[in-house]
Amino acid sequence: MNNQRLPLIAGLILLLALAVAVVGWSLVRKPQLDSSSSELAVTLTTAILRSGSTDQLLAIAHPTLIQNTRIETIQAQLTMVSFRLGGWNSVDTISGTASLPLLPFLGGVTTASYEIGLSYVDAPAKAVIEMIYEQGNWYVTSFNIDSERLLP
Repeated sequence: MNNQRLPLIAGLILLLALAVAVVGWSLVRKPQLDSSSSELAVTLTTAILRSGSTDQLLAIAHPTLIQNTRIETIQAQLTMVSFRLGGWNSVDTISGTASLPLLPFLGGVTTASYEIGLSYVDAPAKAVIEMIYEQGNWYVTSFNIDSERLLP
């Protein structure tokens, strides 16, 4: 009877060890992905607002961004933001995080989403940026600037 349970016990121990390894990997990887994605979100937003250009965004745009949003629309939004809110002053806050799949080895997608508080001369605003992690790099899937002053 003991010899019959040995393969079952060995299988359960192996499954438990695999689960611990996956959780351990996620615990190590999550802070790294949070750090790299939030740094990119702030750096990219700052570069776009300083230059008033979408060139930096295009350099790391995911195909879904280009398919879902015309770059000319984002450029027009930047112009309208400057016109309605005055000059951009600073990044005030950032909130958000990277999201890892529960089982990353089964092909889940790692994403990140951030809201960045912005200070303009005439009114506050926020940049909303979403990214996807593919082949060791972050790519932007969505970029938008919102403010109550931008509503019609």
